[in-house]
Amino acid sequence: KDRIMQGNIYISVIQENLTFEVYNIYPDYVFPGKVKRLMVSVTGEPNADKTVTVEIQLHTLDKDLEGANWARMRIYSTANTYFDLYLNPVNGEALDSNLRGVKQLSKYAKKGLWQTDQLVISDQVGNLRMEMANDFGWRMYVNNPQEDLVKPEYMANSVTLELATKTVEGVDIDAIHAKWQMIEDHPKENQGCYGALNDEEIVTYSFEKFSPQQYTGDYQANNCFLEYLMPSYMPSGKYRLNFIKMFDDAGNESRNWFKTPAGVDQGTWPNPNDSRSIDEDAPEVTLTTTNPDTTPPELDLNNISITAEPTNPSNPNGETNVAFTFRVKDDISGYKIGSFKLRDPQGLTHHYYHYPPRSYEVFPSDEDLDWLEYTANVILPVGSAPGTWGVAELSLRDRANNFKTYDFTEIVQFNVD
Repeated sequence: KDRIMQGNIYISVIQENLTFEVYNIYPDYVFPGKVKRLMVSVTGEPNADKTVTVEIQLHTLDKDLEGANWARMRIYSTANTYFDLYLNPVNGEALDSNLRGVKQLSKYAKKGLWQTDQLVISDQVGNLRMEMANDFGWRMYVNNPQEDLVKPEYMANSVTLELATKTVEGVDIDAIHAKWQMIEDHPKENQGCYGALNDEEIVTYSFEKFSPQQYTGDYQANNCFLEYLMPSYMPSGKYRLNFIKMFDDAGNESRNWFKTPAGVDQGTWPNPNDSRSIDEDAPEVTLTTTNPDTTPPELDLNNISITAEPTNPSNPNGETNVAFTFRVKDDISGYKIGSFKLRDPQGLTHHYYHYPPRSYEVFPSDEDLDWLEYTANVILPVGSAPGTWGVAELSLRDRANNFKTYDFTEIVQFNVD
């Protein structure tokens, strides 16, 4: 405090009307127990797909305090292929000292030893224990004589981007079809292709899509097809397919950038050094829509509130019914999805989503285009920290992917003599 902040103290404060109290005479501040037993099994004939099962047992003196709600790990091979595995309570309840996860692994996956470097364990209130590979025993061997170590390869000059029409909810709308071919011996049938489509608006995110099936409705090996729906409220202008990914059944993945004109934002990727540049211009189409929406949803800052009530007032245990109420209006495409963060007295944030009615419909109704009040209901779990909670942030997004984030915190600075 003295050396770095020159004696000043900084506290993040949430505006008072967005705070509420949680009552708990049995708070859970205890981390899940340490792993005392871990079992890994890989079953299946050498030339067949495998079933990987991981089960852990935690050291718990009190299951309610030291039990876990979930655990996760990333398991990877020496070929840099990987899969994520979630473990859930064996007893089917919210907490248990025994957790298990199961994963189907292709017969073409990397042969040999697979490793994990971290195990993350969480209880239902968010207390996390993170154990490194040195903290538990691990050995996983996969006997796959048919291993496939070759990444899918983009077939040169095969990509196309074209406009089409499609009937959705009884209305004919525009659609953008992206197609390309890849070279791969063992392609992944479901979600084996991915593409990021970018418009000319700097403030918008890419339109991301995985391929659930091919254009004809029947799977065609090594033929990628992605369909982006473009209703009348989507922005007009040029759309470019800047980035694609391809996956095979063995878990190999290739990432590819197309060239974009100088000065054009091509989007970002978490690890661009692990991508390959294709010596082809990014395919593009020009879309003209009749009613483009380029503004995010609007929040009524004068009508926003939150209330909370314990589920067991006579003997509060932290389980609390929370109702977050706010009013939203969107002028053209309609409010589609919201997300908000609750901050607890320990400074931890808890992320929740809000899905308004008709959020999965392509077109908004008339009432979606006027001020409408919504209530997001959350039940805080047993063991939640007692004290003052609050809404730290709210993000709103419309059907055209315009978004805006509202921050309800203020940094207060003061000096103690």
